[in-house]
Amino acid sequence: PKIDRLARNIVDLNLIVSELQEHGKNVAFIENNMDTSTANGRLFLNIIGSFAEFEAKVIGERVKR
Repeated sequence: PKIDRLARNIVDLNLIVSELQEHGKNVAFIENNMDTSTANGRLFLNIIGSFAEFEAKVIGERVKR
């Protein structure tokens, strides 16, 4: 899945990934060549997730205008 399709904000994204990891599952994003089982993967997840949240908010602001 694409990161911005999994969650629209960083809090929900981290919650989903944390819950999966509690059950022994990791998330991999093929498009971004990223795996949440590593520290680098979690960092990249947070960076890309923050950009996805920002983009969603910018789109929302444009729609309101």
